[in-house]
Amino acid sequence: ETDTKWWWPFGAEGKKDEPKALPMPDPKVTQAWLDEYEPRLRAAIKDSPFQLERREDLLAITAPVDSSFNPDRPAMLLPNTLGPITRLAKVVEGDQKTAVLILGHADTSGPTEGNQKISQERAQSVAAIFRLSGLERNRLSQRGMGAVMPRAANDSL
Repeated sequence: ETDTKWWWPFGAEGKKDEPKALPMPDPKVTQAWLDEYEPRLRAAIKDSPFQLERREDLLAITAPVDSSFNPDRPAMLLPNTLGPITRLAKVVEGDQKTAVLILGHADTSGPTEGNQKISQERAQSVAAIFRLSGLERNRLSQRGMGAVMPRAANDSL
């Protein structure tokens, strides 16, 4: 008789694991966190072209393309962005419950594949500075949005 169990665990036979719902954060805790971190993040990006926007349950920081990325190499960060990104990373690094999502964007001009590539490379460039500043990989996500979600119209300055 052959044992049909494999060496990697897929779970107990006959036992069906029900998916567990993720607990929703307490709105009071979330608001308290936002109240604590917003001024710290604003201080980190002070005197930079970055902009901070408080939304319902998150803080979004935008790096304008024209003052953050090299016009000749659209995925390369300009030197003036390194300090603010490093300071942002240091602010969130100390709180193990905090994670960062970096979204790279492109406009709708040019081929779709090219826009996707540029937006992914922009997200990777920013993520690399966060990693070099000490933020652990498991607390950092990145995604290139391509032309699907442009930050501004093609004709905006």
